[in-house]
Amino acid sequence: MVIFLAKNYKTISLQQVVSKTMDKQEVKGEPLSALYFPFTYIREGLLKSVLFFFDSLVLYQPSEWQSSPLYPELVRSNLLRLEAPIPAGSELPALKRRVREILSWGDFVFSSGQLGYLKYIKESGIGVEGYGEILAALRGEESMPPAFDELSAIQLFLHLAQEHDQREDETARLDFKVSMQESKLWSELLIDEEKPSQAAPASIPDGEDTISIATRLKAWSRLFEKGFHGAGIPFTDRYPVLELLPPNELILTIPLPDLSGRDFPEVLEVRERGRASEAVTLIKTYVRQAVKRLATSSWTRENIKDLEDARLKGALQTLGEESFRLSNLPPYHLSLYIFPDTPTAGLFSKAISDERNGFIFLLTKGSAHETI
Repeated sequence: MVIFLAKNYKTISLQQVVSKTMDKQEVKGEPLSALYFPFTYIREGLLKSVLFFFDSLVLYQPSEWQSSPLYPELVRSNLLRLEAPIPAGSELPALKRRVREILSWGDFVFSSGQLGYLKYIKESGIGVEGYGEILAALRGEESMPPAFDELSAIQLFLHLAQEHDQREDETARLDFKVSMQESKLWSELLIDEEKPSQAAPASIPDGEDTISIATRLKAWSRLFEKGFHGAGIPFTDRYPVLELLPPNELILTIPLPDLSGRDFPEVLEVRERGRASEAVTLIKTYVRQAVKRLATSSWTRENIKDLEDARLKGALQTLGEESFRLSNLPPYHLSLYIFPDTPTAGLFSKAISDERNGFIFLLTKGSAHETI
């Protein structure tokens, strides 16, 4: 499945920037990694702001079928790691065939909460035996919860969901490009007083997800029932995910700039310069210490109170100021939550863990309850 074509970076060599960044990490401490969920595709604009704070990102894939890597330069530089938790193995050719078969039934177009091509399937009389629950899940039909008893069904669903996410993102970026061209045309035709406002960037999807978050989590949990050790702290950009998980407590909220308009090398260069670099370093040190201390101890704010000092508050204020300076768009808010008495692995799987408490990052714009 072709996920995304890499850009040709014209300004700075990404490998040079990564080498300098890794050298600095040896002094600053262990790299801070994140695991994106419950999606297997991440928008480029979102990824840039994520890599402004985290040192690397783990993105799990439905299977080892990845004909064209997502952002190959980032993968080669170890900034992005693609992992298939349960490879399809000998079943991979059959999985590819099923995915291509379904996608060939009609245009993969989501409209008004329905898959446009399902009407075509029904009218054409093409057999859909064995795909009913999967197609219902893709339509967002909660009345028929998918069983997902078979691993192949889970992988098929996640491949189709990934295809939807990619095409939705490509459509949004194309709409934004057209809007910008239209705005430029009008600016040349009209006098200053009549010029229309600039188009908003296409980094935030509108409305509800066609494929429900609950269904994605169910498939994701089944796929990761043996755990995801060494993947870093999970993070999501959908608040409804937290509502489906056990009770939690907010530990820290970190302001991040929206860097969707810059290329990846520039994002990493900006992160390593001046006030922003010092602030990010101090905040990541606090996060590491807080997670390490709270992972195996009882949850009370007193357990990390001595870690909070004027330097942390100053770093958060500095990063907030830099976020507004670096972007003319509303900044992101990266919030760290703790799940008392539920280890991180236990949030999504039945894997045994020596952790007592779990952690998740939530990335939002505006308030922590505003969906991106």
